[in-house]
Amino acid sequence: MSRQPQNDPDDFLAATKAEPRSPASPLGGLTRLGRGGYFFVATPEEAERLNPAVGPASVDSPYPHLYEPTLLAEIARAALASEAFSEMDSIASDGGASVYMFPPAATDALSELTPSRREFTSSRIDEITDRVMSSPRCPPQYKRSGISTAVLTVRGHCLVARATPDSQVYYWFWRKAES
Repeated sequence: MSRQPQNDPDDFLAATKAEPRSPASPLGGLTRLGRGGYFFVATPEEAERLNPAVGPASVDSPYPHLYEPTLLAEIARAALASEAFSEMDSIASDGGASVYMFPPAATDALSELTPSRREFTSSRIDEITDRVMSSPRCPPQYKRSGISTAVLTVRGHCLVARATPDSQVYYWFWRKAES
């Protein structure tokens, strides 16, 4: 009979999922990260009812994304092949937490990148990644593979949003206050 190691990923995930998110612990077991967020797809009415201090009720993964809202705005700009940068709309906030709506036009553009259009999708994701990487707003620590992964992550939520009537992509982001 073998013992499972103490650092078993399943045990970690179970413990992280078991610690509920709250205003005092907005990322549950991962609050120690000091910042993070979750994407979610909702109707504007559902997003309006969200408690911005806690975030979305259900999330795909207990691991938060560490994408800064400005990076997501940069992905939106690149997806639209626009030269103009604009911040994402903050639709609600409470303390260090904010709920942002991903621009609907960018959601439309990214939702066209479907698995059935493999070559087109791959080419467009490369173009978007290149635009973000060449932007002065792209943090220097980001690597091309990380930007590409972020584009794919956002694109997945855009596909879900456009498959669900009247839904949009939102990003809930929390940052611990600097002491």
